[in-house]
Amino acid sequence: MSRTVVVVGLGNVGSQLTPHLARMRDIGRVVLIDHGKYHETNVETQAITPGEVGRSKARVQGIRLRRINPSIDVTSIPAPVEAVPLGRLRADAILACVDSRAARQYLNQAARHLGVTLVDSGVQADSSLVRVSIFHGAPECACLECGWDQADYDAIEWSYPCQPEGRTPAPTNAPAQLGALAAAVQAIELRRLFAGDADVNLGSHEIVIDASSHRQFVTKFPRRNGCRLADHDAWEVHKLRRLPEDVTIAQALALRAGADAAHQASLRVESTPFVTKLTCLGCGAMVPTLRLRRSLTERERTCKTCRGRLEALGPDIADRLCGDALPGDAPARTLRSLGLETGDIFSLSRGGHARFYELTGETASRGVQ
Repeated sequence: MSRTVVVVGLGNVGSQLTPHLARMRDIGRVVLIDHGKYHETNVETQAITPGEVGRSKARVQGIRLRRINPSIDVTSIPAPVEAVPLGRLRADAILACVDSRAARQYLNQAARHLGVTLVDSGVQADSSLVRVSIFHGAPECACLECGWDQADYDAIEWSYPCQPEGRTPAPTNAPAQLGALAAAVQAIELRRLFAGDADVNLGSHEIVIDASSHRQFVTKFPRRNGCRLADHDAWEVHKLRRLPEDVTIAQALALRAGADAAHQASLRVESTPFVTKLTCLGCGAMVPTLRLRRSLTERERTCKTCRGRLEALGPDIADRLCGDALPGDAPARTLRSLGLETGDIFSLSRGGHARFYELTGETASRGVQ
């Protein structure tokens, strides 16, 4: 069986992991996601060469994968994972090699919605610790947040208006050896998962290796009823065989409520709100808009009057678009104009009940299907 895996983060651990994936015969497709570029300091701690400094991490590792295994299907996405359409994370496993708690939380949520197993890794340089956590996609198994307490939530990185989205966290400065060990354990657990060797009774669990004392610990994670993600069931996603530029807001809302009652429905894209107005932090100029916040470019965030930073303030951020509150010409606008892309999954709600649709990019013979 040809497997698909998604790797998020291609630094200390991720750069060491990709060669292992290229050599696993049951993997036929790999999606690589990292918005960063390699720096000179990375040569000492990551699996790169000096000639790759300054280049996209996702593209460098994509080339390396193809050199090892020319037959493998590789997709390199040089973007923050939060900006990647959720449908593009659909895989047999998501391998998280990130150093941001917020990114881990996002990937845990994405894996739950898609019903995908999350294999998360991390290293702690000052104590020579390596951690690999396996969160099975089955609804009865624990997720990452099942083990979190308030201190974990308090430690999530804050985002400020003056910081661009997708900012780079502080480097971990972990030695290459720790990253290589974490990557090897992650690859071993992935192979066991694909071979069906994982102990079902163990469920979601974590492996910690103390490299300084040669000790290893395995901890089982119980499913917690009070988890923030109360529903661990995967979404039932309906395939919408259209391109985002071929579907208007009115047509999308009608999928849930019918053309005559489209005003009673609302449209939402998970984890990214809509922006209805931008305000300049410098001169106070206001610019009306209707876009997903993640889709705004730097040019669109720059004030034409004073070249200051445009930001969406609280009242100008909407969690969803409601059919009965759309501005005049909005219903005729396409989903592409809102910033939706092929692979995006959006929900349509009416009366408190939601249905999920994925824009597959395929062309239907007629109508919106």
